[in-house]
Amino acid sequence: MQFYALVATHHKTGSVWMRTVFSEIASALDIPFINISKQRTLDADRLPASAIVFNDHSDFSRCPFILDHPRSRIMHIIRDPRDVIISAMHYHRKAKEVWLHQPRKGLRGDTYQEKLNRFQNDRERYQFEIGRTSGRVIRDMQAWNYSRSNALECKYEDLIADTGMERISGILAHFGFEAKEYETCREIFWANSLFGALQGSQSGHIRSGAQRQWPKTFDASLAAYFLERFPDALIQLGYEPDNSWVASLGQHPQLDAEEKIEA
Repeated sequence: MQFYALVATHHKTGSVWMRTVFSEIASALDIPFINISKQRTLDADRLPASAIVFNDHSDFSRCPFILDHPRSRIMHIIRDPRDVIISAMHYHRKAKEVWLHQPRKGLRGDTYQEKLNRFQNDRERYQFEIGRTSGRVIRDMQAWNYSRSNALECKYEDLIADTGMERISGILAHFGFEAKEYETCREIFWANSLFGALQGSQSGHIRSGAQRQWPKTFDASLAAYFLERFPDALIQLGYEPDNSWVASLGQHPQLDAEEKIEA
């Protein structure tokens, strides 16, 4: 069967995980793997008959035709914005990605990482993230077209708990993989999952990976800061029915504790 499997993620929604899984699937099944986050575009006249197409910012603006191609099936992954903020802040403090180490005029010559590590406490760091990279990720998740009939909407939280691999099996069927290929694909998914072969491991991209980190981190004032900027995000994305979750939060003094690490 000929198909284009479009894997669309956002920063800190399992991008490295999904890129690894599907690049290995492509290799095992001899299917071209196209990472357009690096290639930036696709040539409509030079597409192979089938391919797995990966984009870690869910940005197909330079090749919009692929979204509506009759062979295309999309998997789009989102994550609770509160956990995106937490994961991103800790990752950005230590990661070696080039963009984190480029001086910026808007930060008075500091790099993103230097600026983040200059703050005195985690509250200030989370607020910085909300106003910067994580805020853009949240806006991008909100701006995605959720009405596409060829798209399967997935939550990171469901995938990270897919120990029975029912969810990944549904994704494989949605993309158009043949039943005889499922076992190979599921083995690769298991081998690269924190509940599977990677259980207990950590890396530069994996700090925790757990869902619902935010109840132990957000307090009432940080939640208010978040809602002032993104009042409807959690409701729109299906993570809360309303904003009453804030009422259960107290204050976390540790958010204001002074602490620094070396960049």
